[in-house]
Amino acid sequence: MAKFLFRFERVLKVKQLKEQERQRELAQAARLAEATQRSLDALNRRIREQQSDWRSRVQGDVDAWRLQLSAAFLEHLRQERRETESQLADALQEVEARRSHLLDALKERKMFEALKEREHQSFRRAQARLEQRLTDEAAEIAAGRKRRAAGGASSA
Repeated sequence: MAKFLFRFERVLKVKQLKEQERQRELAQAARLAEATQRSLDALNRRIREQQSDWRSRVQGDVDAWRLQLSAAFLEHLRQERRETESQLADALQEVEARRSHLLDALKERKMFEALKEREHQSFRRAQARLEQRLTDEAAEIAAGRKRRAAGGASSA
């Protein structure tokens, strides 16, 4: 019996490798977005702590220099938060772009797998027809031999 060989097997392998690479790229982009989100969460905690510290300084003895320093540090944290929010937005956009690339690679692979399956089914049907034809021929040969043997026995 003949063995099925998919004519685009190498292309399918390349598509599978491309999909795996796209999965790794998506995972890397997602890790970066998560790390950026954690940084933003940490900055928000620091800002809340600094605001609380600033409020407590205002209630007690007021040292203008310390208040000014605390306000400047708070503004620095807020600026850092704005930059981190921008980085997070960029990272989330990258995650979506990578997800889209992965979906494209997935579609390409599935298209070749579907083609492989259709060709394999066609191959199996052709093999079944061939086997049936060979079986029919063997049955005809056997019947012919039987007739000749029966015909030869009746002539004797």
